[in-house]
Amino acid sequence: MYSILVIEDNKDTQFLISTILRFEGYDTITVDNGYSALEQVKKNLPDMILSDIGLPGLNGLQVLEELKKINENILVIMMTANSNSEKEERAKELGAFEYIKKPFDNKKFISTIKHALEYKHQNFQCA
Repeated sequence: MYSILVIEDNKDTQFLISTILRFEGYDTITVDNGYSALEQVKKNLPDMILSDIGLPGLNGLQVLEELKKINENILVIMMTANSNSEKEERAKELGAFEYIKKPFDNKKFISTIKHALEYKHQNFQCA
């Protein structure tokens, strides 16, 4: 079973994402800020991280940058409700696997998650 860390400050959105992922058979861990996410990753590296961009304290891009320092092969998908091509480009420069706009279609969301995990399994089995 894959483990996915969800970094989302909106409790309703966090619950929705976690519920969708659990229904699909993924083990989820949720945190509501970047600092807690970094602490969690240092304790136990998940298979994937889903991070909101608009987080309190460290924003999602700052969290992504710090995560890549911990493990450059860490699989991170960024999420945002505010479409911004500059932030999307920056996220990809920092190593985000994908950039999902909220609200999202559940089927497309799960398809993106599965694709990312398959990619990781094929390319970073020893990571």
